[in-house]
Amino acid sequence: MMPPPPTIEGLLQKAVDFILQHIKALTTWEAVATTNAVERRGGATRSDATQRVSSKFASLISQMETLHEAYPSSMATSTAVDSMLKLSMESVTSETADSLEVVKYTALAYASLSVGANPLETMSGAALLTACRQLLTLEFRGDAAISKSDRQAARSILQYAKWGTLSKLLPVLLLDKTSSGTSSPSSPQDDFCSDLFEVALDSVHATPADALLPLFECVLIAAQHWLPQDNNDDTNNESKVVDDDDKAYTDHLEKIISTLFTLMKDTPSSRTSMYMLNEICSLIFRPRLLLDEAERLEDECEAPAPIRDAFYKLIEMAGTQRNHISTCVVSWIAVGWLGLDSASTTSKNTSCGIGAIPYAKVIANLLLHKEAKLDESSVHQDPMSAATSGGKIALPPETNALSIVRGFLLFFIAKLPDATNGLDPKVLSKLLHPIIFSLLDGICLTQTKGAMLTTGSLAYCQKMRAWQSLCVLSRFVTDDVAESVCRKIFSCLDQTLHGQIRYFIEVFTIQCSRLHPEVFGKMFVQEIRRTDLTLQHVSSLMIIGGNLIVGRYQVDFLRQFEGENANGARLHEVLAGTLPWLSSTQGFSRAIAQIIVHKIIPLVVDVTSKDSKEEGESDWYLKSMYIFLDENPEMKRLRDKQSKVFETYDVDTMCTPEGILNTPVDEGDEANPLHVVESMKRCLEQVYEEAHEKDAPQWKNVKEMLDAEGSEVIPSDSDENEEESNLVNFQRKIIPLDSLNLAMEETRQQSLRNATGRKKQDLIVCASLIDKVPNVAGLARTAEIFAADRLIVPDKKQTKMDNFKSISVSAGEWIQIDECNEKNLLSWLREQKENGYTIVGVEQTSSSISIEKLSFPERTVLLLGKEKEGIPVEFLQAVDVCVEIPQLGIIRSLNVHVSGSVAIWEYTKQMLTAKK
Repeated sequence: MMPPPPTIEGLLQKAVDFILQHIKALTTWEAVATTNAVERRGGATRSDATQRVSSKFASLISQMETLHEAYPSSMATSTAVDSMLKLSMESVTSETADSLEVVKYTALAYASLSVGANPLETMSGAALLTACRQLLTLEFRGDAAISKSDRQAARSILQYAKWGTLSKLLPVLLLDKTSSGTSSPSSPQDDFCSDLFEVALDSVHATPADALLPLFECVLIAAQHWLPQDNNDDTNNESKVVDDDDKAYTDHLEKIISTLFTLMKDTPSSRTSMYMLNEICSLIFRPRLLLDEAERLEDECEAPAPIRDAFYKLIEMAGTQRNHISTCVVSWIAVGWLGLDSASTTSKNTSCGIGAIPYAKVIANLLLHKEAKLDESSVHQDPMSAATSGGKIALPPETNALSIVRGFLLFFIAKLPDATNGLDPKVLSKLLHPIIFSLLDGICLTQTKGAMLTTGSLAYCQKMRAWQSLCVLSRFVTDDVAESVCRKIFSCLDQTLHGQIRYFIEVFTIQCSRLHPEVFGKMFVQEIRRTDLTLQHVSSLMIIGGNLIVGRYQVDFLRQFEGENANGARLHEVLAGTLPWLSSTQGFSRAIAQIIVHKIIPLVVDVTSKDSKEEGESDWYLKSMYIFLDENPEMKRLRDKQSKVFETYDVDTMCTPEGILNTPVDEGDEANPLHVVESMKRCLEQVYEEAHEKDAPQWKNVKEMLDAEGSEVIPSDSDENEEESNLVNFQRKIIPLDSLNLAMEETRQQSLRNATGRKKQDLIVCASLIDKVPNVAGLARTAEIFAADRLIVPDKKQTKMDNFKSISVSAGEWIQIDECNEKNLLSWLREQKENGYTIVGVEQTSSSISIEKLSFPERTVLLLGKEKEGIPVEFLQAVDVCVEIPQLGIIRSLNVHVSGSVAIWEYTKQMLTAKK
């Protein structure tokens, strides 16, 4: 790079000289005393006075660094700072610790190095090591005649300059091989690093806040050099520390981690603290270190484990509120657990997963982890931005913000080799199998008491996430644990659970059945033949059976019935267990049973003969049943539609992290997959409509028929007989219309009354701006109780959700619920005004009136606002009047459901009073 023009060089030289003069001036007793005179305060090392001195020094160093970054090729500054560095280092090593000169020259050395001074230009490698040792032990004592606060300020500058200078010299020292003079495993640089760890730990609390980052950099650089490196070539990567003395190694590692943690905790800047956290994780969660610690713990379970202890401490520090910490920690350690060869795509990774064995319990717990939602004030703590594991694990962009931590763990599990293709048996038996059984026994088999779990509750979230994790773990269900896992799965099917959770239970069961068809096939037969099954249990069994016998996975499951060792009796048992469900009261199960029976009969009976009943045949009835199912038009239509559902059922994708994390979520940020039951129900509705579409014409078509044939009802003057015929035709067509009018009038009258037969109020409750299902459900319950005409919601799908049904206690079945989203709300409000309704908004505005002072019109639309923002301005223009609810407490807002309920009751009270 070319140096700057001479004019710029001259300016740079003046700027550097100016800053250096200020640094010299700052390190005089007069300057220190003047700075401290603003506020003298003894006691704590990081007092306001010392903080002001170190902040001034930090500002000057920052200016030097800015100049160097802007003009790195400047020759004038390079020559000047090299000379200054040489003078400063000579003075530092010759001055006494009592002299303020040592503070000044240490500060000038740091300033020179910040502008790019090269220490090897001024001293040899051995001299550099000697200088670093002298700096490390450098302390300022000062004259007893000097005030305590002034001595503290001088020490503050010295600490900052000392660690700043070392942070610049250490990379040069540790890369320079001439300073050691030996090739022994324990070199002078290693000894210096060990000494630095000791001094740094004692210096943390004596270092001003501005100097914590340079001190952190020193410990980090020394630790990177001292700790074993991740290198697959063992011949060139002898662990010079671990193999010599395990206790010394762990002691030093504990000191390193303790020092780094203390520095991170004491750092006042959140940005700097986050940088430190990332560097700590990248340092200690390296594959080599994790593998070494796992091997030590395998040899001695009570051995010191500083890295595992650090992980536990960081996870505890993160909790559920500090998402950025847990994300950073797990993203780094997940890569470290993958082993030394995690980046290799050509060789088998023999160490993959071994480092994670000591963490089996915490992994099982973190697979259930759900982060807390961030407030708007915590945007800087975006968890995705904290995921800086070198890009080796990238989560899908659709990943929900409350599933980041478990997302990295799911990808770690997914990247492990198959059990039969390079995975260490220890990883299977000591890590993966314990996690599987921990999830099954600790979460999945936990029986819920009383009613179904509330959507979004802790138990609901844990069950959901446990089954999702098991889906990814399904490929590690090996022969030795298959039977035990099978029993636990089918036991879980007995529980009363939400369809969303059952979906993942069914996926896991299907995947395990494909891997172990005989084990799961035997249990499936036992379950399907039970007489005490609940409708939910039957549905799940039918879905599992449909996928394995009819769907895309039939090849994997039905292979047990082929070849020399085929179990034909088992196939008969499957058929015998399915046949009774042809008469199930549940149409969904009955439909799948028909498909399964149609598939199995040809496998156990020769159906090629046209005669359904041949002499000597004992299973002729099966052939007859098959012919009926095969040829009946309605059965064929049903089979064609529902078979397509099973053909598109993609279990393989749902057993991957991408499939889990890309699944849409509900309002509680939990997976909300489209359950096959819903798909099947739609198919059944379509089949029914198609089967009856040729029945008697619908009433709505009568008017169209009359319009199309209107000429037939006009009497003709030329032919009296034709006139009579036309009159008959007219009468035949008008009579159904009379009946229709009577039916429509009856329906209209019914619509004016609620389920109890009482007349509805002319009140429309508009909740189009409310997106939280519990609030909408509560309003539905209140609106139905007080006989409101209807409830307007942003999305009618909300009424199908379990928490809506639970909170509304079936109110959604008895009140008319219409849909109008926010986009169409303004036009809808205008339409209601044209229909004679008055729009009353529940909102605090400059013109709002107290609710009890408003005389509600009979025809009222009650408009409710959003949960936090209230009614947006664009909708206030359509509101005729705004009302507010008087409040006597400190909290100045009510939940929107409560506000709506109060307004509904006030309207009802006024209407009841008016009737009296």
